[in-house]
Amino acid sequence: MFDYPVTLTPDDGSVLVTFADVPEAITFGINEEDALSKAVDALETGLSFYVDAGKPLPLASQAATGQKTVRPSALELPRLNAYQALTEQGVK
Repeated sequence: MFDYPVTLTPDDGSVLVTFADVPEAITFGINEEDALSKAVDALETGLSFYVDAGKPLPLASQAATGQKTVRPSALELPRLNAYQALTEQGVK
């Protein structure tokens, strides 16, 4: 449910990470491993903008074959699940 595909783009000696489903989540890393590690925080921050605004969370699209995905941390997932459930029920 919260497994978002990422786009990793080499960028002048670093790796840019973007999420098509959560355009607010952007980060860089010195290599792919570092970029994916930082992507978790960027994703959580991007999703927090939706929560703060009382908007529904964006749905994660299907990853393309071979495309990496990132999901929020185990500590953040319960909060997002609860928020999503309340939003779907019309409670804000």
